[in-house]
Amino acid sequence: MSAYAIRAVQAGDDEGIRRLLGAPQPSALLALGFERAPSYLQAATVSHVQPEILVAQHRDTADIVAVVNLGQRPVFVNGERCDVRFAGDLRVAAAHQGGRLLVYLSRKMRDILGESGWYQTIILNENERSRSALAQGGRAGMPFYAPQINVETFTLTGSKQQEASTDCSVRKATVSDIPVMNGFVQKMSRYYQFLPAYDFNGLLTGEAYFRGLSIQDFILVERHGDLCALGAVWDQKAFKQTRVVSYKPWINLLRPVYNLWTRLLGGLHLPPAGELLDYRLVHSPLTTPDDTEAFAVLLQALWEHCSQAGGRALSLSLSANDPRRTVIRNFRHFFMAGTHYLASFSRDSLPVLDERLVPYFECGRL
Repeated sequence: MSAYAIRAVQAGDDEGIRRLLGAPQPSALLALGFERAPSYLQAATVSHVQPEILVAQHRDTADIVAVVNLGQRPVFVNGERCDVRFAGDLRVAAAHQGGRLLVYLSRKMRDILGESGWYQTIILNENERSRSALAQGGRAGMPFYAPQINVETFTLTGSKQQEASTDCSVRKATVSDIPVMNGFVQKMSRYYQFLPAYDFNGLLTGEAYFRGLSIQDFILVERHGDLCALGAVWDQKAFKQTRVVSYKPWINLLRPVYNLWTRLLGGLHLPPAGELLDYRLVHSPLTTPDDTEAFAVLLQALWEHCSQAGGRALSLSLSANDPRRTVIRNFRHFFMAGTHYLASFSRDSLPVLDERLVPYFECGRL
């Protein structure tokens, strides 16, 4: 018998999952902890409309040593609304990596998916361990991973001088704008693959998928009276946090000087070890793919909104073939890259995608 019980999540697992996710993740410069306070199960309803969470519990210690959320969310695939699974929050405790735990977890995932089911997932390019164990593993009992495209997450830390648009006007959204905003999402589904099928009425009803957002957080850009861009600044710290656990000694020594430099020229502020990183996320940055003018106006307005609220870093994700990436050069920024995969236990079950559509990724739900 396996040393692990692989099962659906229970309410009593919340603390164990948060302990697992918050364990320090070392990198070349610092160690980070990814937290979900006060409740992982609540945070899971933001990334997935229908969470479906599996855990691995060690039979001897009763510790939660692995977790994955294989839940569903409504997105547009080839222009049609579908409920699509996204594998997120996959984590295996360090002491249990390298064995057969991932195989046991995959068997349970196969029970859920069957032979015809498939899901999306993203693996950071620098995460060699996960890429080797999953996407490049080829181990019996593991799903087949089909690479799609690179996903780039940009963190804006300052704005450069930009030319003002003479055609576009900017304003904050109001409740009366929601029908037009919903119609705009429908229109954008003709251009983007995996665009979330948003119904912004959920902002008014307290829908968990929009936790941390209100209609006042949304910016609208209009051209000659017609909506041409929308987006919001999303502060997720009430349910999702990134904590600096420790720095390399030389980074800690230089941190005060670096922070002074970022205060003058822009950059991500580095807090003392033990404190949280302070950043915001862009929600639903939508324009047509070729409308770089409206996208530039939108990003500038979102950056100003973020700055006025005290934020000094703003993140968004774009696919590597999104024409709007050129606008990022208007901002001081840094980025990290990942690869988008479709995965299934049967190669034949993967969807045939319209390659004319630009893949869409919502930074706050990855």
